[in-house]
Amino acid sequence: MDFQDLDTPNTDGIIGNRSYQDSVFRDLFKEPKRAVELINALCDTHYSEHDILDVTLKQVMSRGMYNDLAFLTKDNKLIVLIEHQASLNPNMPFRLLLYVAKEYEKFITGGFDGTRYNLYSERLIPLPKPEFFVLYTGSKEMPATQILKLSDSFFSKAPLELKVMCYNLNKELDIKTKSDTLNNYSHLIALIKQALKQGHELKDAIKLAVEFCISNQILNDYLLKN
Repeated sequence: MDFQDLDTPNTDGIIGNRSYQDSVFRDLFKEPKRAVELINALCDTHYSEHDILDVTLKQVMSRGMYNDLAFLTKDNKLIVLIEHQASLNPNMPFRLLLYVAKEYEKFITGGFDGTRYNLYSERLIPLPKPEFFVLYTGSKEMPATQILKLSDSFFSKAPLELKVMCYNLNKELDIKTKSDTLNNYSHLIALIKQALKQGHELKDAIKLAVEFCISNQILNDYLLKN
């Protein structure tokens, strides 16, 4: 499609900082209906909105280290979702190790459902099983899927592992066929990048992409509302 003939609407509400992708991703999928759709696509499950609880941490460390979204499921899984923009960070498993430790601290102190646990008790604490996903929107040259492992950070074999499943949203993926919202989100980001390649400034590129999406019923309700 050619953006040159499109007018630029007033969409200042989602413009103004370099992390627009982060903002849209979190805003879209914090809603239970969209969140459970994405989780079901990623985990091949059939949860309902009532089967998940938003346990996202607002800030993990003092130097701007945030996660995007985290949810606890009814069968005690802790789903951590990260939206990543540029190149895949090989330190993502380590970052998520630090993050999940904070989540477990919140869990045992009653921050999930009010239940508190004693670390020094002889009873085993039923920790939620963590699953980590990165949804990557950077280079098309990267593989469609790949797994980042914490063990790659060690110089020798170590008794500690954390695996992160990474999906390149530039590629054809089964999860995009299972989640219309994710598919439409990736379409919006692709349109913004296309407009940038045509020489538009970021603000205008976003405006053009939003106008095109609204006109073509892509995230129409969300974009009009926001």
